[in-house]
Amino acid sequence: MYGFIMFLFLLFYGVAITPSGKALMPFKNRGEPCKVLARIVEEPEVRKNSVRCIADVVNVVTPDTSDINGRKLLLYFSLTDTAATTLKYGDIIAASVRVQQIEPASNPCQFDFANYMRLKRIFYSAYVRNHSWCKVGEQPNVLIKLGLALRRKVIDIYNRHKIEGQKLAVLSALTVGYKGFLDDELKQTFSSTGAAHILAVSGLHVGIIYMLLLVLFSFLPKRRLFRSLQLAVMLLGLWGYVLITGFSPSVCRSAVMFSILAFGNSMNLRTNIFNSLAAAAFILLITEPLYLFTVSFQLSFLAVLSIVVLSSPITSVFRIDNKILKYFWGLVAVSIAAQLGTMPVTLLNFGQFPVYFILANLIAIPLAPLIIYASLLLLLLSPISSLAGIVSKGVEYLVLGLSTGLSYVEKLPLSSITGLNITTLQSMLLLMAIVFLGVFLHSYRYKPLMVSFIGLIAFLVVGFYNNYSTAEKELVVFKLPRKSIICVRSNADACFITTDSLACNPLKKYSFYLEGYIHRFIKNKVDVLSLAELHGKHKSEFPVLRKKDGLAMALVGNKSVMLAYNDSVKNIVCEKPFEVDILIANRYLNEQVLTMVSPKIMIIDPSISGENELALMAMCATQNVKIHSMLTQGAFVMKLN
Repeated sequence: MYGFIMFLFLLFYGVAITPSGKALMPFKNRGEPCKVLARIVEEPEVRKNSVRCIADVVNVVTPDTSDINGRKLLLYFSLTDTAATTLKYGDIIAASVRVQQIEPASNPCQFDFANYMRLKRIFYSAYVRNHSWCKVGEQPNVLIKLGLALRRKVIDIYNRHKIEGQKLAVLSALTVGYKGFLDDELKQTFSSTGAAHILAVSGLHVGIIYMLLLVLFSFLPKRRLFRSLQLAVMLLGLWGYVLITGFSPSVCRSAVMFSILAFGNSMNLRTNIFNSLAAAAFILLITEPLYLFTVSFQLSFLAVLSIVVLSSPITSVFRIDNKILKYFWGLVAVSIAAQLGTMPVTLLNFGQFPVYFILANLIAIPLAPLIIYASLLLLLLSPISSLAGIVSKGVEYLVLGLSTGLSYVEKLPLSSITGLNITTLQSMLLLMAIVFLGVFLHSYRYKPLMVSFIGLIAFLVVGFYNNYSTAEKELVVFKLPRKSIICVRSNADACFITTDSLACNPLKKYSFYLEGYIHRFIKNKVDVLSLAELHGKHKSEFPVLRKKDGLAMALVGNKSVMLAYNDSVKNIVCEKPFEVDILIANRYLNEQVLTMVSPKIMIIDPSISGENELALMAMCATQNVKIHSMLTQGAFVMKLN
C-alpha cells in the first residue's frame, strides 16, 4: 500500500510540474512576413502535395518575433520546388515566411492536429514559397546523421536488388522504420486487419534482433570476460538498430527493456519484466514527459503488459502436445492478449476493431522474423551479386506473401468494424475491466472477476446512454479550406449540402474534416446534394431544399437556412425583404442579397476575406443580427426540434 500511494503521489506530482505544452504567448506578427534562420531536425517527409520539415528556429531577423526564437517550426515546401526535395536532416536554411500558430480542430470530432503537434512541442507552421529560401549551411548531430545515412544505404541496397513498389514500402517500414513509401491503401490494409504493429518498428522487431544476437553468442564460454564481451556486442547491436530506425519512442522503450534484460542475464541476476518495463518508461519520460500522452507510447506499453499478464493464462486454456499446433496456439494467445490490452486506447483514438486480427497475426507474426532475418542476410551478401540476387527474390516472396495474405483478410466480410467511438470514461472503464480480469486469471479469486464484470457493465451502460443522447436532429456547418459544407443529421442519417460538383466526391476530398463526425454519429444513410447540379426542388422528410437564380433555401426542422451557390445571384430580384433563420455568407453573397434577406443568425464562412468580414460584422451589429465567424469560432452547430 505504501508503494502504491507513493506511485500515485509521484504520478500526480509529475503531471502537475510537467509543462502542458501550450504556447507561452500568442505569436505577435501573425501572418506578417519575417526572416528566419532554421535548422532541420528531422528527415524531411515527401507528402502527396508538399515536402514537410520540422525545424528549430536558430535566429529571427525581423524585429518583434522573438517569441518563436528557439522554438520548433513546421515548414511546408511545394513539390514543384525541386530544391526542397534535396533537403536533409541538419541543413540550415534562411527563409522569408509568414508564421502562423497551428490552429486547433475547427469541426466536431475532427482529428486535433494542433494537439498532436503540441505533444511534440510544435506550435507554429509556415509555408515556404519557391525562391523565398536558400540553404546556408548544415549542422547535424553526428550520431543521428550516421543513423539516417545507414538507413538510406539499406534502402539503396533494396532498390539495387530490384525490390520496388509496395514490396519496398513494406520492407522499408518493417526493417528500418521508414514509412515514406507507404500509400494510404497499404496503411489501411494493415490497420483494418489489426497488423499495423508490424509496420511500426517496436518491441517485436527489437525482440527479433535480441534473440538473433542471443543465439549468435550462445556458444561463448560462461566466464566473466566473455559475458562482458557478449553484453557489449548485444548492447551495440540493439542501440545500433535504434540508431538506424530514428530513435522512435517505441524502439527506445524496447531497447531499454532488452538492454536491462541483457545486463541481468550477463551478470546472472534475476530480472523482472515488470521492473524492466517500468525502468524503460521511467527513462523515456525523464527525456520527454509528454510521451505519456502519445498514442504510440500508450499502445506500446499496454501491448507488452497485456502479453506478459494475459498470454500465459490464455495459453493454459488448452493443453496441446503437438509442437506445431502448440506454436500456433501460442501466437493466437499472444494476439488475443495484445488486442485485449490495447483495445481501450485503439477504440478511443481510432474507433475501429479488426474482426480477424487472430488470422492476420497468424500470417504476420511468423513472417516478420523471416523477413527481418532474410533482409539481414541480403545486406551481408549484397557485395556478392549472385548470392544477393537469390536472397532478394526470397525477401520479395516473403513480403509479397505478407501483403497478399493481409489483403485477402481485409476482403473478408466485416473484416473491420468502424464507428466504435467511445469516450475517455468508457476507455477507463474498459481498461479497469481488463486489468481486474488479468488479476482474476492469476489469482482465481472471484472478487476481481466481479469488479471486472462491474466495469464491463458500466462501460456498456455509458455507451447506451451516449448513443441515446446523440439520437437527435442537428444542423452542422463545417469549416473547410476557404469554404463550408452543410450537414443536416437526423439521428443516424445525414444529408450533406455543398456548392461543389459531385464529380469531385466532396466527402472523400474533405475527409480529414468530415470523417470523424461521420464515424461518430452517422451509422445509416449518407446523402450528398450539390446545389450546382440539383434541378428544381428536392423534397424529403429532412431536409426540404429549394433553389432559384443562384440562391438556395433549406428547410431543416423548424429552421430555414439560406445561401448563395453561384454568381447568378446578382441577377435575383425580390419585391420585399423576407426573414430567414440562418444566412450563410460566402464568396457568392453580394449587397443586393443582403437588402432582400433579414437573418436572425449570419454565419460567415472562410471564403469571405478579412475586410468583407469586418464590413458584415459592422452591418450585423447595427441590425442586432447574431454573428458566427467560422474563421475564429470554427464550425457552427445547432440542435433542431
